[in-house]
This record gives sequence, C-alpha cells and structure tokens, in this order.
Amino acid sequence: VEELLGIPVNTGINPTNAVVTGAAYFAATKEVYLDEGAAHETSRPGDLKVRVAYNRASQEHEEMFSARVDGEVAGLFYRIRREDGGYDSGLKELTTRIVEDLPLQADAYNFFSFTIYNASNNPVPTDLDPIQIAQGKYSVAGQIVPHDLSLVRDDIDANDTKLDCIFAKNTVIPSRAKRTCQVNRTISRSSADEAIHVIVVEGPSENHPYVNRKQGILRIAGDQLKQDARRGTDIDLTFELSESRELTVTANINSQDFSQVFGPQYRELQAGMLADELKQLATQIDEEQDEAVANEHFEIAQEIGKLRSEIHKLQDATANIPPNSVTDEKLKIDNDKRDVAQKLDRLTAGKRLQRLRADYQAAKKDVTNTVTESGNDLERRQLREVVTREHTFLDSAKAKKLEVAISELRHLEFQILQRKPEFLVGLFQYLLDRREAFNDQLQAKTLIEAGKRYVAAEDFDRLFEVMGRLFQLLPEEDTDESGPGRFFRGTGIS
Repeated sequence: VEELLGIPVNTGINPTNAVVTGAAYFAATKEVYLDEGAAHETSRPGDLKVRVAYNRASQEHEEMFSARVDGEVAGLFYRIRREDGGYDSGLKELTTRIVEDLPLQADAYNFFSFTIYNASNNPVPTDLDPIQIAQGKYSVAGQIVPHDLSLVRDDIDANDTKLDCIFAKNTVIPSRAKRTCQVNRTISRSSADEAIHVIVVEGPSENHPYVNRKQGILRIAGDQLKQDARRGTDIDLTFELSESRELTVTANINSQDFSQVFGPQYRELQAGMLADELKQLATQIDEEQDEAVANEHFEIAQEIGKLRSEIHKLQDATANIPPNSVTDEKLKIDNDKRDVAQKLDRLTAGKRLQRLRADYQAAKKDVTNTVTESGNDLERRQLREVVTREHTFLDSAKAKKLEVAISELRHLEFQILQRKPEFLVGLFQYLLDRREAFNDQLQAKTLIEAGKRYVAAEDFDRLFEVMGRLFQLLPEEDTDESGPGRFFRGTGIS
C-alpha cells in the first residue's frame, strides 16, 4: 500500500478504532429518529405540520433550507434569523413550500431560528429545534461553541468594564471552566438593592461588553447573603456548558452557593436594568459627540448625533413597559440597543485605538526605565517578549490586544516597584494621609500601628500585607454618572 500510494502507513493505531472514528464522524452529521422512517415534524394547534430538510454539514458559504407545511397557512408568516444577527430573512408570507439559501459563517457551527407568526405578529408555538449547520470544521467529539462566551468584569483603573473569555469560539462542548474574582465593593446582607451581577455575554471577546449579546445574568442580592460580602472577598465561579448549550453559572461566596441555568436564548431581561443601560449609553453618546466636536471631527459628531434620537426613542419605549412584563418588547428594545451600541463602537473605534497606542508607548517608556534601573534578568526578558511582538497589536484593529499588552507592562512595573522600600513607604504614607476615610477605624488603627513597626524594622513583606488589608478598608469611590463607564458598570466583581 505504501509503495502504491507513496504515503507512509501508520501501523501504530488499531484499525478498528480508525473505522469507528470515521463512522462516528459520519454519524455526527446525521439526525436520528426514534421511529424509523418518521419525518422530522412538529405540529401546532390547527393541525399545522412543518417538515424541514437541509444539510447539517457543508463546505459551502450558503446552504439551501427547505420546509414543507401541511395545514392552513392563510394569514401566517415566517422568519428565519441567524443567531449571531448576521442574517435575517425578514417577515415573509407562509406558504406550503419554503426554500431559502442560508448564508454561513466560515469554520463554525451556524444556528438559525425558524419562527412562524400569526396576523397579529405573535409567535405561533412550535417544537422545531434550531437549525444547525456546521460549515468547514467538524468535530467527532461533539458540537462546538459558535461564539466566544465571556464574563463581564469591572476594570476599576479604567472606570469601565472588560471581557474575560470563558469558552472560546469552536470550543467542543460539553465543557467546564472556573474563575476566581474579587468583590470590588462591600455588599451588605441587609440590603435588597445592592447586588453582585455575574454577567455572561456572547460575541467576540475583543468587543466592549455592551456590544455583545447577554447569555445570562446571575444576580446575587445583599439580602440573599448570610453575611456581608466585604470588598476583596473571593468569589469562586464555575461555568458549565451542556451539549444543548445550556449554561449553568454557580457562584460561591463565603461558602454560600448561588446557581442559575440559562438556555441559548436569554429572555429574562429586567426593565429596570434595560433602562439603566440605555441611560448609560445615552450619556456615552453625548460625551463622544462633545469630544468629536471639540476635536473638530464634525462628520463623526453628526453621525453620533443621529444615534441620540434613536436611543431616546428606545428610552421612551422602555418607560412604557410594565416592570413585570413578559412580552418580547424588552427583547426587541435590547436588540435595537445593541445595534446602536455597535454603531457607536464603529464610529469611535479609531479614537480608542489611537488612545490605547499612546497609552502603550507611555507604559513601555515607564517600564523600560524601571526595568533598566531595578529589573532582574527574568523581568528584562519579559519586557523584551512584549516589545518583540508589539507589531502584532500596534498594527491591529482590535483594542483588546493593546489592552492586554498595556496590562502586562503595568503588572511588570508594579512587580518591580513593590520590591523597592521607598515605593512601599511612600504608598504607606498615602494610606496614612487617608486614615480618616477608613470604614473601620478601630481595625485601621491596629493595622497602621503594625505598619509603622514594620517600617521601623524594615520588614517590607509584612508591610505589604498590611497595606493590602488597609486598601480593603477604604470607601468605594463615588461613581460619576457622566464618567467614561459604560454598560455593566457596577457588576461588583473584578
């Protein structure tokens, strides 16, 4: 065989395993019915039956989808949407035979919804499963995640939020991941208004959180806690993604567990949270427009101004929704809100990249000086590694890459500075100057006295530990509503 084909023969595997693997690969593209020969169909009241046909694996960029509808179709409509929002057929009259060419994302699982509506534009219940088409890449191990799933975390230094990717696109499911975060503001167990929000969003992890779609929100209110969650308390998070793409989020705070399960289509939107997000986005639009005018970017300012009227209409619509409404109106407003946010993000992306590139150059200069003066061989190598690959993020249009590089440099700088006695003493003096602001004056007094003893004894390791505990006693900074913070500000975790 090797002589005829000119290909080395691998004799290190079991032939039976090779056949089984190939059979499993083939079977993974086929749908299984419990009753042999039964059609894939569902029904609704009125004997409406829908049978669909399409290839579940494709190398093409478009795939034909067809459906046959048996029953009374007069006055009914249908709509097909790709889950990432990249395709929408629009509302079309339902006929007994339907044929659509569905555009596919390359090298990904594509999920489409097929929905039937009545004359009042209300969905007609069906049991049709989502349309799933694998384009390009396949996995015999199971389905894959079509988009990044990320945790929203507060970025205190930037007064903003950022994404921490949990499950990267094309991760094979089922899958499990863990994260450990810290509470960044004290949550009192006597308060029902104060809460920690564990928010997972779907979409590229390079995006700002407000651009991506919510996958789920686990809200942990103060009155659910058995004891106060003080700032700096660890939160152990576990994320489990099932084969049906149900996401289970579990949070452990002070040995107390909280858990919630979210389906692929998150629908439990709160009108109050939606109103807050719209308010923050409106503020951001005003700020961006003012900045564009100040920099004489009048065309961009004009485009941003158009978004202001769109967001005000959404605010008016949200104000008319009852607090406990279960209609799809909130979902429509949320989708429209994300459209506005995406437009704003595109209009301001250039400005943000320009600012981040300047921040990177400033960070590189500061860290280079610090490493030259006090760094060791390992730290010099770490700096060289960042600088060597800077072309990959300085020339990139993705802000996330620049943010990661800046974070690496600042972390390296602090790693060196915390070894310098003069830096630690200066930081301790900063805390002494703010002693009146500590939440617990008795505990702060004890820690300050201990810190003074460690300074005198030049025990800087112990001094560093004391300062960490003192920082936890500082009050939370008041958040200026007109500041640069955007969606999800106030998740409570970082």
